[in-house]
Amino acid sequence: MNLEVKQVPIVESPELDLALNFSYIMFRQMCGYDDKGHFIDYLKELLITSHSKMFVAYSPVQQVGFAFYCDISDDARDEVYVPALEYASTGITFAERSKTVGMIGVSSHHWRRNIGSSLLDAILTDAREDNIPQLYASCINGTNGPSCNLFKKKGFRELAVCDKFYFSGYSASFMMREL
Repeated sequence: MNLEVKQVPIVESPELDLALNFSYIMFRQMCGYDDKGHFIDYLKELLITSHSKMFVAYSPVQQVGFAFYCDISDDARDEVYVPALEYASTGITFAERSKTVGMIGVSSHHWRRNIGSSLLDAILTDAREDNIPQLYASCINGTNGPSCNLFKKKGFRELAVCDKFYFSGYSASFMMREL
C-alpha cells in the first residue's frame, strides 16, 4: 500500500473530526464508554490545550489512521484530562519536557499493514527532533494486545500495570522509552 504520514495542525478540520470520531469508536469498543459528545469535547480540548501534535496516515484516496502525542505536565489546564494523572497511582516520575502518546488509531480495514508502526515512527522522529528526553504510553491489557506489542517492538519498556484502570475494568500497561 502506498502510504503517506504527515503532521497536520490541530484546528477545526476534516482530519481532526475524523480522528475524534474514530477515537470515540475505538474507546467505546475497548472500554464500553458511551457518551460520545462528552468524549469528543474532552479529547478536542486535550489536543488543543496540551501542545499536542497530530499525525495522519493517508492511503492514496483516504485517511486510514492517526496518532497524537502531548505534554505530560499539567500547566495551564483546569478540569481537562491531564495525562500525568493517569500515571499518578503508579509512582512513575517524569523527566522535564517528557511527553505521552495520546492515541494511535488505524481503520480496521487497514490493520496489519504497518500503519500504526509508521505513525509511531513519525512521533518518535518528531520527539527526537524536539529533544524530548522520554516518551510515555499506556495501553489497555486484554483488548489491545497489538498496541502493547507495537510499543514494545519500538523500544518501550513496561513500567507498571494498574488493574481495573479503565471504565470497563480492564487493566492498563504504562510504558516509557528513552529518546
